[in-house]
Amino acid sequence: ESYVFRGEKTAEVDHGRSLVEYNSGSRSFITNTTTTYTEYAQEFAHKWNVVLVLKGSGTVIASPRGETFINPTGNPGMASAGMGDVLTGMIAGLLAQGLKPLQAAQLGVYLHGFIGDRLKDEKGVAGLLASDLMSKIPESLELFKTS
Repeated sequence: ESYVFRGEKTAEVDHGRSLVEYNSGSRSFITNTTTTYTEYAQEFAHKWNVVLVLKGSGTVIASPRGETFINPTGNPGMASAGMGDVLTGMIAGLLAQGLKPLQAAQLGVYLHGFIGDRLKDEKGVAGLLASDLMSKIPESLELFKTS
C-alpha cells in the first residue's frame, strides 16, 4: 500500500513507500533553510524516508536512498491553477497501477511536463489550463506505449 500526501508538513510514512509532493514555493513555509532545492529534496526524502516531488522549474524528485532526479520537461505556462492537482492525480493513478513510488513519481512528473510541452507547442505558453493537460493524457500515454 502506498500513500500520496500533498503539502503536509509532517505525515506518517511507511519506510520509503510513501510519496510527498510540494511546490517549490511552499518550501519557504516549511523550513528556513538556505540549501538548494536539490539539497533540500535530498535531506527531506532521507529524513522522512519518502519519495519527494519538489515541483517547480526543473522539478526535483528525491528518494530516501539518496537518488535525485531533475525533470527536463515542462514550461512556465504550467504555473497555473490546478496543474499540481493533475500531477498528483497522474502519480496516484500510476501508483494504483502497481508502480513503486519512485517509478510513479518519475514517470508522472516526466509525462506531466511532456504533455505541457506539447500543449505549449500547440497553444503557446500563455493560457495553458489544467483541463487542457488532462485531456491529452490518454493520447500521450499511447505515444509512450508505441515508442
